[in-house]
Amino acid sequence: MIKRGLLFFIALFVTLTQSFAYEVTFQVDMSNQTVSPNGVHLAGSFSDPNGDGIIDNALPNWNPGGIALTDAGNGIWAVAIDLVPGFYEYKFVNGNDWSNPEFFASDLVCAQLFSGNRSITIGNTIQILPVVCWNECVACGQGCTDSTAVNQTVNIEKLSEGFYFLKVEGRVVRLQIEK
Repeated sequence: MIKRGLLFFIALFVTLTQSFAYEVTFQVDMSNQTVSPNGVHLAGSFSDPNGDGIIDNALPNWNPGGIALTDAGNGIWAVAIDLVPGFYEYKFVNGNDWSNPEFFASDLVCAQLFSGNRSITIGNTIQILPVVCWNECVACGQGCTDSTAVNQTVNIEKLSEGFYFLKVEGRVVRLQIEK
């Protein structure tokens, strides 16, 4: 009997500690965009962030019109949702369908690998994410925040069909492009 009761309390403890959700506020600056009459929405891997098939959050999964943001003024749109700790991919959608989502080049800091999505890891705390400009990694007008970045002059010279010289600040690289 004691063994059965102990197992019950362990199972209950694990269930309760994994089910705590924390409020996360997402914000996007749409001041440089024409906002759709259908508003701005948030789409992402919100219902099953770890991909195990178990619904962790009662939220839509990659539904472009499932989570509506509200106009907070000055071009800022925001929404606060409760999420269990985990890794999430998401993007803002201008409208309520896939005709106008954000999409990032894979080399941007805020993009998740080659998916073109934003990503975040949620811990055991309430989070208010910084305001980001639509389709950018930083606030509107902020520009590059990489302190190690250097502006470089790049020249490309065609050598022959499929072969190019790429010159970056005096360094020359021979580049072959295969079709």
